[in-house]
Parts: sequence; structure tokens; C-alpha cells
Amino acid sequence: AYTGRDGSDKNYSEALNAKKQAFEDAITKAGKEHASEIEKKIKEERTSKPSIDFTLPDMSGAPVTLSALKGKVVVLDFWATWCGPCKQAFPYLQYVYETYRSNDNVKILALNTWERIKGADAILENAKKFMEAHKYTFPVLMDNDVVSQYNVEGIPTQFVLDKKGNIAYTNVGFEGPQMVEIMKRQIEGLLKE
Repeated sequence: AYTGRDGSDKNYSEALNAKKQAFEDAITKAGKEHASEIEKKIKEERTSKPSIDFTLPDMSGAPVTLSALKGKVVVLDFWATWCGPCKQAFPYLQYVYETYRSNDNVKILALNTWERIKGADAILENAKKFMEAHKYTFPVLMDNDVVSQYNVEGIPTQFVLDKKGNIAYTNVGFEGPQMVEIMKRQIEGLLKE
């Protein structure tokens, strides 16, 4: 087509390079605009509400107390094994967990709740099988009551707590791959406070 239009392919590589550069510039501009939108959203959504202390068992039965984590940025992720959006979000939550696993100032906790099967033992076994089958390694707490205390109306719901133990951000639902960028920016901002 280029040869037919211009009569030769003499300047084709220059034209192709110019198109490639224009495309790369457009992608860079779109990325910067997207990052700016996320940053604006994070600033607008920043709150400082008191969290509610709790002690819940992890999957091995060891108690985990929220107030013992003061001084850290804490992510509380409420989920269930039957929840489609929760399952979609988990690979991204795992990525964020892997990113901060070695950072002693960040703690990510997934609170298993609202399961549709009966009995604490069956619920625990179901959660363990789910985590093992998908090779997720972030900590899971077993919950029946805290979800109500936090007024969760749908799952997944995440609360990101600042180092003072206050709720800084509430993320409801699954926003797709940008979940990683949003969470990382929230966590990084709170680490700087």
C-alpha cells in the first residue's frame, strides 16, 4: 500500500518509525493520565475512621489480634470461596502480598466469611482446600462476626488501615487489574505517613 501510494518504498522505514513513535507517545500519555486519575481518586477517598479491634483464628488455629498490628499498614480483605469477584481478585491480592511479604510494616489478611456451608470445621476445611488448590499463600483468618461489625454489605470488600489502626481506604468489589496499582499506591502512601 505504501509503495502504491508513494511510488516506492524509499521512505517507508522512516514513516514506520514515525508511526511507532507516535503510538508509543500515545501509550505513555494514556498511562500518565491513568496514573494521575488513580492518584486523584486515592487522595479523594482517604479517610480516617477508627477500626474495630478483633481476635480471629488463622487457618492453623493461632489467634491474630488486629490491635497487635498497630504501627503497620494492614489490609483486611473480606471474601468467601463461592464469591466470583473474590476469586477473580485473588491472583492480584496474591501479587500484592508477594510484593510486601518481606516488609515488616505491611500485613495482608484475608478474612473468610459468609460461607454457605454449615459447621466451623467444614468451613475451615473448605477454605484450606481452596487456598491449597489455587496455591495462594497470604494469611487467612476465619470470621463469622467481624464482617458485621465492619458493616460489610458485599464481598469482596477491603479495608486498608493506616499505621495508627484507622481505616484509611475502603475498596468494594473487584476493579480488575488496576486493583494492584490502587492497592500499592494506597499502601505506599500510608507507609510514608
